Amino acid sequence: MTSYTLTLLIDAADLPTLQQAGEQIVLVRRLADAGRCVAWAVIPLAPSHTVTWNDDYALYASNTPNAIGNLVTVGASTSVVWQCDYRYATTGFQGPVPDANLGAATVQLVNQVPATTAASILSGLAQSYAVDGAASGTAQPLNAQTLPALQIAQFTASQALWIYLASGLQTGMIVNTPVTTTNMVNTRQVFSAALLLQFSATAANQTARYSSTLGSFYATSG
Repeated sequence: MTSYTLTLLIDAADLPTLQQAGEQIVLVRRLADAGRCVAWAVIPLAPSHTVTWNDDYALYASNTPNAIGNLVTVGASTSVVWQCDYRYATTGFQGPVPDANLGAATVQLVNQVPATTAASILSGLAQSYAVDGAASGTAQPLNAQTLPALQIAQFTASQALWIYLASGLQTGMIVNTPVTTTNMVNTRQVFSAALLLQFSATAANQTARYSSTLGSFYATSG
């Protein structure tokens, strides 16, 4: 199992202006073809933070409507075993059942809740983390995919991670896809352009520093 570490740095001189804007550090995981993004972690401003996590994932199900700004309330969850099928029914998750047709880091979920009971569920992957050694507790949603009754979704693991500053967000909130430039974006929020980092077993420890010149984070060796 790989452990990952993200070090976040902000110069103390930059903190007052960012705090006056009501901003916090936002971490959003990038999963391909997986519905909407979710604020995986929203972290208060500080000169430095260390965020750690590993390869453990969970599947979750929720009745939260899939709309930007909603906070995802996890109703049920189960640990993920890759290359397996899971089913979600009114009694919760069932599985895993091995499925050799799936990719090495892919899981499949079937919503077996009858259409007469609930038209759809909100589902996706979730993962826990620790900030400065303090664990997040339960696994936090990484994405939000609407899954209609009796239909199938597949989710594939990814360690790609966006980092940006924004006001008005909370951990677990469904958010717009982060942008790498703030040009031509219509929003009431204050936010920075996002830095996308790709973590892997060979790039498990990375550092991002905020630059007031750039108005965003950039990758650095320390």
